[in-house]
Amino acid sequence: MNSEFNNKTRRPENQKPRILRNTSFLLIGLFVSGLIIRIFYTPFELPLTQDALDYFWYANDVSITGELPRGYNVGNNGWPLFMSVFFSMTNSENFLDYMILQRSLSIIISCLTIPIVFLICKKFFNDKLSLVGAAIFAFEPRIIENSLLGVTEPLYILFAALSVFLILSKKNEFIFLAFICAGIATIVRVEGVFILIGISTWYFLNHKKIIN
Repeated sequence: MNSEFNNKTRRPENQKPRILRNTSFLLIGLFVSGLIIRIFYTPFELPLTQDALDYFWYANDVSITGELPRGYNVGNNGWPLFMSVFFSMTNSENFLDYMILQRSLSIIISCLTIPIVFLICKKFFNDKLSLVGAAIFAFEPRIIENSLLGVTEPLYILFAALSVFLILSKKNEFIFLAFICAGIATIVRVEGVFILIGISTWYFLNHKKIIN
């Protein structure tokens, strides 16, 4: 009797705890929740201002002419070039529609970074703590605010996070992609050069250990 009871109550070795089995659903929940919060607080009816407006006009000119425009003080042009691809696929005579598209792209990109943050955290912590890290990113007020403005930060953070995750994977093909992502992050924001320096230092230090 005791042996039968132990067999029934004992968890099979290949059976994962519930938190692990539900990780995908929890991540989807974080993504959807983060998306809903961002959409709820986004002033889609208001036009873009300041830097976001400069990126808008730059992307608009690129989508119309197919050339890099002059006379813009946008710093790095990775974000408006990215937007211009979607602008060229949109057929509308209302500028506000394109501004809504710009904000929407920024929001979606910010939410797509949530699972990447989880994967980075998994390199150092268990699933439960990694979900906490992803939740902090999903609901951090300043990150949410930046994602509503239609500026460079969400795309920059996405590629910066991708480069960190890929370099931590320690696979040669992933390491190559990590440098590509860091390069794209640098095109989006000049601060991406620090990501390049960081992953380059990490790579050469670890490569030196392997050689030794």
